[in-house]
This record gives sequence, structure tokens and C-alpha cells, in this order.
Amino acid sequence: MFTGMFPFTLFRMLHTRVSAALEANRGLLVYPVVRPVDTLLARAGLESAFQLVAFIIFTAAFVWIGYANFPARPVEMLAAIGMVILLGFGTGVSSMILRDLWSPWATINNMLVRVLFFVSGIFYQVEYLPPQIRDVLVWNPLVHAIEWVRYCIFSGYSTQILDREYLMFWALGASVFGLAMERLRRPRLLEQS
Repeated sequence: MFTGMFPFTLFRMLHTRVSAALEANRGLLVYPVVRPVDTLLARAGLESAFQLVAFIIFTAAFVWIGYANFPARPVEMLAAIGMVILLGFGTGVSSMILRDLWSPWATINNMLVRVLFFVSGIFYQVEYLPPQIRDVLVWNPLVHAIEWVRYCIFSGYSTQILDREYLMFWALGASVFGLAMERLRRPRLLEQS
């Protein structure tokens, strides 16, 4: 469960905090040096660092007391975690822009993140679900993120549904879309400060 909860929590915290970063740090935008993207990147860096330190402490504790082994593929796990960070950042920035364009998006977004908790494979392996359900859930990029982290942690873990390129497509696509929209909407975002 920990191997499913960590990537989801990392994604959720990044998504939630980055989407609210501009509103929370609006006072900083009166300084000409500070741009809206600076607050987003700072929040993403802070949340990522906090979550990674917590993950390292918990993993070390589990290994020390004998409940877990050292991750089987630690270098590849860095890539998996990097994709989760990029996905959380990209969807967070995109969500911030959508909330600026259409205020009901904040409520819809909160509901979507809650639904993702149950359909991302945190408590179960999506691969062992019936094909009709599995074929729908694999459209969720978080399923691939969680599968990738599990694959990197457990030496004997095998998965047929993991698609690294699909996750990378979503992470890069959401980040590029969010940052492009932030750049286009920057005058309006600065006007609101």
C-alpha cells in the first residue's frame, strides 16, 4: 500500500499546492522581479522536497526494521518519481489556469482528485482486475506512475500494463500546456495582483 500511496500523495500534493500557489503568494507579484511562474516552481520544489524526504525516512525505517528490502531499481525509481513530479506540476499549473478562466473548475477539480484516489491502483493491482475495468483504468496516467514505482521497488514485480511513454506523454504534455497557458495569461494574472 505504501508503494501506491507515495506516488499518489506526491502527485496530489503537487497538483493541489501548485494550483493554489499563485493565489497564496499574490503579494510577491508586486515585485517586478517575481513572475507568476516563479511562485509555481518554488511551490513545486518545496512540496517535492518535503515528500521525497518523508519517503526516504519511511523507506529507510521499513528497511531498517525488516519490513522491506532496499529498492531493486533505485536509479530507475528516480525517473519514475521525476515523472510523477512533472505530472503533478503540469496538472497543477493547468488547473490554476482553468480555475482562472472558469471559477467552478476549483470544485470540479477537487472532486476529480478524490475520484483518482480510488481509481489509480493504490490499494490493488490494476493488472489483476477484469479486462473490462482494467482497459478503462489504464487511461489514467497515475496507474502507470504507481506501477512504475512498484516495479522499481520490488525485484520480482512484473507488470504488463506499465507504459512509461504514456506517462511521459501526459507529464510533458500537461507541463507544456500549463506553462504555455501561464505565459499567455500572465498579463491577466499580474493584473489581478
